[in-house]
Amino acid sequence: MREWIGGAIKKVTLELIYNIVDERTYSILEKQEKDKQELLGYIKRLEEKQEKDKQELLGYIKRLEEKQERDKLELLEKQEKDKQELLGHIKRLEEKQERDKQELLGYIKSLREEFNERLNRIEDRQEKYQEETRAELRHLNQRFDTLMNMLFSLYMERRKEEKE
Repeated sequence: MREWIGGAIKKVTLELIYNIVDERTYSILEKQEKDKQELLGYIKRLEEKQEKDKQELLGYIKRLEEKQERDKLELLEKQEKDKQELLGHIKRLEEKQERDKQELLGYIKSLREEFNERLNRIEDRQEKYQEETRAELRHLNQRFDTLMNMLFSLYMERRKEEKE
């Protein structure tokens, strides 16, 4: 009997140990399942938050791209406006330059005409002076010839007188 009692105690002890192990295993499994469910819920919330953050970031990036495109268009419009303004300014400068050029050419032409008139007057005066000088030289030559003839005549007469 002792064996039977020892076997029964052993059996009961083993059953108790198995029950305790089963309870603890079940408790651990329940806690593990509960922790798993909590972790899955936490992961799901993290994934939802990650998706929400992703959508917010994508929206922010899209708004930045739209703003960048608007700024680019605005800059291109301003650049075109400035270009047209500068082209207009250049055109006005070219027109003014052409007017100034025509004015200066007119001024140069009038100076040239005035110079030519003065040159013609100087040439006329010079020609007149040369004619007067030639006339005076002819007159002086005639007087000189006359004087020479007179001197020669006197010389000849004196010679004649000396010979006589």
